[in-house]
Amino acid sequence: NSFDNDKLLYPASYSAVLSVAAVDSNGVRSDWSAKNNYVSIAAPGVDLWTTWNNGGYALKSGTSYASAHVAGIAARVWSVMPYLTSLQLLSFLVDAAQYEHQSYTGYGLVNHGFN
Repeated sequence: NSFDNDKLLYPASYSAVLSVAAVDSNGVRSDWSAKNNYVSIAAPGVDLWTTWNNGGYALKSGTSYASAHVAGIAARVWSVMPYLTSLQLLSFLVDAAQYEHQSYTGYGLVNHGFN
C-alpha cells in the first residue's frame, strides 16, 4: 500500500514480479493502491473480512489481501495443471484476467479461467 501510489515500489516493480493492485467490490482500484505501469493484475483488496486478534474478525484492506487472492488462484490453477512452468502460469493468469478497462489495473481482475 502506498499513499505516493504512482511511485515505483520494489520488489513489486521488478519486471519478473507479478504486481497486484487492490480493487473494491465494484472492481475499482483503490486510491491507495499502486498506480503505475508495472501493475500486472488486480484482485479484491478493499473492505475484506479477515480473522483478527484473539479469534475475532475485522474489516481490512490492503494489497497484501489482493496478493493473497492471486496466490490462491495461482495455487488452484497449478493444482489442475502441475506441468506449467512459473512463466506459463503467469501467462495463464494474465490471459484469464477479466479486463476492466480501468487505468492501472494491469490486465484486469484475476480469474481462475475455468468454466
